Amino acid sequence: MLGKGLSHIVSCIWTGQQGEADVFVCGNILRKLKVEDNGSVLKPTSGRVPVPPECMDGTISICVATSANKKGFSVISSFRTKSAGKNKYQINWFQGRNDDISVPSGKASLKLSEDQEPAVILADPRDARAIYVICNNSSDQTASLHKLVRGRKLEEPISTFPFQVSEAVFVAGADKNLFLLVLDSSSLNMKVFHLMKTEGFRGQQAAWSACNELQGIVPSYHAVSCAQHRWQLQPALADIVLSYRCPYQLGLATLLTGSGDIATEPESGLHYRLRVMGGDQQNDVILIVLDDLERSFESEEDVLSSMTLKMCMNSSPGREGMSQLSAWLMAGRLASVDIQCTRLEPECMSGSDRMVVQTVSPDTFRSFLVDQDWSQRSKREGTFVLDSPETPTATPASFRSSTPLKKPSLEPQSRPSSRSRIPSTKMNKSFSLESSYTNGMNGSTSLASEDLLAAISQVEETISPLARANCQIRDSLATLERNLILLKTASGNCAEMNIG
Repeated sequence: MLGKGLSHIVSCIWTGQQGEADVFVCGNILRKLKVEDNGSVLKPTSGRVPVPPECMDGTISICVATSANKKGFSVISSFRTKSAGKNKYQINWFQGRNDDISVPSGKASLKLSEDQEPAVILADPRDARAIYVICNNSSDQTASLHKLVRGRKLEEPISTFPFQVSEAVFVAGADKNLFLLVLDSSSLNMKVFHLMKTEGFRGQQAAWSACNELQGIVPSYHAVSCAQHRWQLQPALADIVLSYRCPYQLGLATLLTGSGDIATEPESGLHYRLRVMGGDQQNDVILIVLDDLERSFESEEDVLSSMTLKMCMNSSPGREGMSQLSAWLMAGRLASVDIQCTRLEPECMSGSDRMVVQTVSPDTFRSFLVDQDWSQRSKREGTFVLDSPETPTATPASFRSSTPLKKPSLEPQSRPSSRSRIPSTKMNKSFSLESSYTNGMNGSTSLASEDLLAAISQVEETISPLARANCQIRDSLATLERNLILLKTASGNCAEMNIG
């Protein structure tokens, strides 16, 4: 039933009924079992898949990754292969759903050289989608900790240990702290390390030594979430940023799903919208956004392949940033990119079917940066709208996207979308056709066209509050679902205490 050469057994965090768990055993096959009746019954399931033939020389480590409220799972295992040298070791991802397990193929396999023995594979207990691997280097008797991402080669190590590791485990502490316990294979001493997650450019303050006037920008981080902070600029600062004497890049970035909705960050659940500022250390806003995307979607990077990145910038894109964007598109890490700049260098004008680079009016971009809060006006419009008119104050999480300040009937070309706040190519084309058509008509037709535009404007102003209400309802439902999960967890803990 369990196959031949059984060497490893591992269980996953079960989110179903109390006293049940999924167990995986690995030999010449990977088999899924189910524990029931408070651990007294072990039942086989139909989930079984053979280990790849080249990995029959032995299993080194195995780990199960699951995510709450999802029936899917991944079993990540490292093997010794029959090869020598650069392909001596291999890491495979076995994807599963319910009781079905698929054979690793394509990007689901990672080959490693003889100086990268994948000794231990670990899942973050706070988020089992985050996977790490400790590799031993036999030549210099050291080990290194790496982030493990399906379909990508190992990058620079997070940390290096001056000894080889035989066993390791993550331990979750209070206040979301994470500790790594490793066993030194030579001295057999257990050593403890404290892991801290960095915020990347969202935690780095920008320095603007070449333009001291920018010191008034608050918050002054390189990357600022528009869903958590009041990110707009004062009019005077916006004028400086858009002037030719400002050597620093500034951009707005929005990530859209395939259906055109603003994508949400996996960890926070908030809309992915950023204000990005270059600085003395890093002045390429595209590189800052790509780094932030990697950090924000590190556990669910596959979903980016169907999304569109839209950006507005105050200058022409940097060469390195454009090169990285092209690499992302070629690797399928993004579906498409739409960049609009107030200034565009000739070498950046060429695009492709998946990358659009075009110019945008400085006045239009300025309106994105300087939109006032609705509470400063008699009419509820602007970049942010509070959850309800009765609420006098608001938390950063209560901010919502809204409509621009300028009347769309007066300047259709500068009317941004209520979703991304970045004008689309289709909108510019429709305006040019509309202008050429109305210019050829007589006075009465022009008057009728003006009435039609006014009617369209009234309909659009009606749609915007409905869209905001819909967004608020979805956010409230998500909050209720999270609270329900917490209540279920607390109820389960109380039941365990009563049993004890």
